[in-house]
Amino acid sequence: MLSAGARTLWTTLFLLFAGVASPAASAQGVGAEPGAALLQKGLAHKAGSYGAPDYEAAYVQFLDAADAGVAAGYAEAAALKEAGLVTSGETAQDNLDAAYLYSAGAEAGCFPCMLSAARMYETAPIGVQQDLAQALTWYSKAYERSPLKSDAEFEHVRRVSSRGYDAAVALMNAGEHWDAYHQFETLCEFKGPAACYRLGLYRGAFNSPYGKDEAAALAPLAFACDHKVPGACKSHAELTGFVGPGAGYSNGYRAERYFKSACNAATPDHEACFNVAWLNYYTDYGLNNWETIRTYSTTACFQGGHSTSCSLAMKMAQMMGPPPGSVRADSGGNWGRTVDDAIGGIFAALASGASTYAQTGSVGGSGNYASGNAGSSTGNVAAWQANRDWNEARRATANIGTAYSSSCRPGNTYC
Repeated sequence: MLSAGARTLWTTLFLLFAGVASPAASAQGVGAEPGAALLQKGLAHKAGSYGAPDYEAAYVQFLDAADAGVAAGYAEAAALKEAGLVTSGETAQDNLDAAYLYSAGAEAGCFPCMLSAARMYETAPIGVQQDLAQALTWYSKAYERSPLKSDAEFEHVRRVSSRGYDAAVALMNAGEHWDAYHQFETLCEFKGPAACYRLGLYRGAFNSPYGKDEAAALAPLAFACDHKVPGACKSHAELTGFVGPGAGYSNGYRAERYFKSACNAATPDHEACFNVAWLNYYTDYGLNNWETIRTYSTTACFQGGHSTSCSLAMKMAQMMGPPPGSVRADSGGNWGRTVDDAIGGIFAALASGASTYAQTGSVGGSGNYASGNAGSSTGNVAAWQANRDWNEARRATANIGTAYSSSCRPGNTYC
């Protein structure tokens, strides 16, 4: 048997854990009577300390205690309703009242209320509509508050999270997009990667009940991408490019990482190669690697026949300007300069039609250029794609044999 001092200690700990404030802090309730005293009177009525148990009187005392700031009053009142000891005459209404009281107590910080509210929203007794998002909310908050953090407690979170995601997908497939959206939003708040992926897709879609907001879609998609949800990195990367440089460095880095993997795959995605170059070209993404721009734009241009990549490569050549005059190497395959200058020289020659480069014989004669100035060359891609200089430049680039070069794939109509 516990000593009087031990009983007092355990009683105090229970009241604090259940959300019962100290008498001094609870004295602002009904009249001047402390909330803790009201709770004790309710417990006495419930136990029959004044004669036969009086559940109605106990219920009133518990509600008064709750009004006085003692959250445990909600738990006691709700339990009487749920058990049918205080009844409206209809089980459905009693259960609904109990769910409401448990939720109010949970909001006030009552730990037992959190578990009971979660249980009711999960099991949905008659009168209570199942709400797995609410159940997950309260199971998760109870787990965070628990001093034990046991596997059994976390099992509630895991179980309801899985069920909640399946239910949200079912709502989505049934066309109940508003409800599905909010379910995914709640699940994502509790770090569910798959739910964050769905939430990001909703926020980035034209038919979203939330309203299309590409910038708001990036955060959940980034979280899903980092947790390897299939399709999340692709969606995040494409949306980052659509939103533009304002998406910021962290999004640009993730997008670049995805596009590089797609470009360097066994079956390259040459649109992805271009996107790598594009992300680096716009400075606000924070990437800004010129070598990356040229590497991936030439790959997309020569290997994939990606005309916009060719235009970007030309633009980079113009920005660099033509390198110093070149001398043809004995091999006839390239120039006796650094690789960096060689690539710049090829594209600068194509872009500007510089006669000094034409006279080397490596890229044909100046009369063969489709345009005589850089501006018209990049503005009319088809014109310079079709002429002999394009083929000469492609062959020269292929012969350089470095990471900057790309041979021309079979069937490329631009070669």
